[in-house]
Amino acid sequence: MTVSDIRNAFQTYKRKELPCTHKRRSAALVPFFMHDEEMYLLFTERTEMVERHKREISFPGGMCEPNDADAVATALREAHEEIGLPPLSVEVLGMFDDYTTKTGFCITPVVGFIQELPPLAINIQEVAQVLSVPADVFLADADRETTFHDSEGNAVQIFYYKYGGYEIWGATAAIARGIMQHIVLASS
Repeated sequence: MTVSDIRNAFQTYKRKELPCTHKRRSAALVPFFMHDEEMYLLFTERTEMVERHKREISFPGGMCEPNDADAVATALREAHEEIGLPPLSVEVLGMFDDYTTKTGFCITPVVGFIQELPPLAINIQEVAQVLSVPADVFLADADRETTFHDSEGNAVQIFYYKYGGYEIWGATAAIARGIMQHIVLASS
């Protein structure tokens, strides 16, 4: 996979935008970067000190604020606040489908590419560490587990991916998987 594949996949993509009434609007940066000729995704492990989703693996992101112009602004601001990623180091390639969670969030994934990963400055209140995961992990069935949970009377499919002793699951796994599947389909 190349940055051209990702760029082409989002060039004319018509994302599914949800009304998100009764949900908290948020945005997440889905940052791709190359390392040793392989495409990676950048994730964070949340600390024990955050209000929600303690110790979970997530994309940099958070709640939309009134001063944010749009979801892109939210995702870039949050990535800068959480891991010190300069907004100008990210080439925004597009946005993926909104994703709602049972915990009351409506997430807009903002897909970006980082040409050269700069030194990061982690906000130790929010982020325990930054993780780099090969993007192909989210296409490999061998690394995926699927479980079903009853949520408000509905069966819900939840994806789990294991990599390097870490478990990436829930909204983060579903977003990563959906984006990777879209890129592969658009490239074929």
